[in-house]
Amino acid sequence: MKIQPGPGYNFESSDKGFTIDATDPFPNQLAPVADTQFRPTDWGNDGTTGYFTMSAGTINGVIPCMEGPALNKLITHIPRVKAAYDWSAAVDGYKLCYIYLQAGPAAGSSGLTWPSANIADDNYPTIWGYPYTMEDDDTTGYLLLALAQLNVDTGGVTFTQFVTTSVWSERHKYSQPNSAYYYYYRL
Repeated sequence: MKIQPGPGYNFESSDKGFTIDATDPFPNQLAPVADTQFRPTDWGNDGTTGYFTMSAGTINGVIPCMEGPALNKLITHIPRVKAAYDWSAAVDGYKLCYIYLQAGPAAGSSGLTWPSANIADDNYPTIWGYPYTMEDDDTTGYLLLALAQLNVDTGGVTFTQFVTTSVWSERHKYSQPNSAYYYYYRL
């Protein structure tokens, strides 16, 4: 009986038979990154400014933009749209950039239509990078999608992704000022 080695296995034969070795031939390789929604990717530098991009995802069925509402800034646009990092000051050898999805109620809806689905509206869902954490208010809700960390010695960027699916969201506003609450659910 003839046995040929193949991808992922090898064999040894002797006069007493043969042995198939199916151990991982590349055990120290990193696992592939799952292709999830809202997955950040480093896009490199243009001069002194670094950029990231995001895989597609939605909020209440609305496709967000990167760095401001416009058809050519939708995260599904080809070629891919990028956004600039806004790095914090360095602490313990790292700079941080908090990547948020921010959205507001539709203009003229008295806050009842959430989020705005009009791409010409400033409250249209948009992804931005910030050097600090953001807080919700009556006009804007923020969802932390990821954290980018820049190693100041090597220049390498690593990400921690917090949201891996599209989301459904609700906005609840009460009569007193600064009383809006935002809820997000994975889809």
